[in-house]
Amino acid sequence: MAETSSTLGAGEPAIVAAARFQLTDLGMLLVVVIWGANVTIVKVALEALSPLAFNALRFAISAVLLLMLQLAIERSLWIERRWLWRAFWVGVVGNCVYQICFIEGLNHTTAANGALLLATTPIWVALISAIGRAERLKPIAWFGIALSFIGIALVLVARGAALSLATIGGDLLVLVGAFCWAIYTMGCRPLLAHYSPLRTTTVTMLLGSPLLIVAAIPALAAQNWQTVSTAGWGGLLFSAIFAIVLSYWIWYSSVQRVGATRTGIYANLVPVAAVLVAWLVRGEQLVPLQLIGAVGIVTGLWLTRRSPPLKR
Repeated sequence: MAETSSTLGAGEPAIVAAARFQLTDLGMLLVVVIWGANVTIVKVALEALSPLAFNALRFAISAVLLLMLQLAIERSLWIERRWLWRAFWVGVVGNCVYQICFIEGLNHTTAANGALLLATTPIWVALISAIGRAERLKPIAWFGIALSFIGIALVLVARGAALSLATIGGDLLVLVGAFCWAIYTMGCRPLLAHYSPLRTTTVTMLLGSPLLIVAAIPALAAQNWQTVSTAGWGGLLFSAIFAIVLSYWIWYSSVQRVGATRTGIYANLVPVAAVLVAWLVRGEQLVPLQLIGAVGIVTGLWLTRRSPPLKR
């Protein structure tokens, strides 16, 4: 018999009522800090590890940890047969296609460009929600999303973001990756109506990660493991445990409780966190344009977050 945490019908009022600031928001702010710090940490790890080898290892570790956690808490991975195909394609899109586009795209463009293009994720999530009629947004929410994106553009232009023919290949890959993450977020929504965020995350990762690992076999074979520093291994573990296992769990808990659009908008705070981490850890200078952009991002987040979706 299926184990259900909610149904779509029962879940909608909870999402509408969740427009107030709550524990879910604190969880998403923790994710923002983790992902912001992860940008700097991954840069260190990639000095010794190839991008595909790094991704394959961290997802292998994450899949094992999620499996152990799921079995310890819920003691089952079972989902109904009618949901298996969705869990499979969502897992492949989110844990294989997205990761390859993201890591290879960043390898062929600048970090600032990559962050700017990833900031389109909340826009894609909102558009997919609107087209699929999963969440109807008020005009003020759309304005908040646009304002947040403008703010993030200001932050990243100040860091050197500039689209050019030299980086167009990497830029397009990152943009496709942002779209894939939006599909992953929305694609899991029906699963979250029947299963817990932990089970949804675990099953989709177990189904999607093997293809990522297979794609990375040549990189794993070519990797010189003796050159990997302690900092590199530490970065790998941080990224696997905190940036994936913990953050994915919190992310889908938020999608289940407050909706995909209100969760997705938090992604725009990640570059702000990354700038602050770079300032504190690496001594990078803050400029007025970044502060203005940060105000725009936070204001847009507040407008989007406080606006409940329209009833269907």
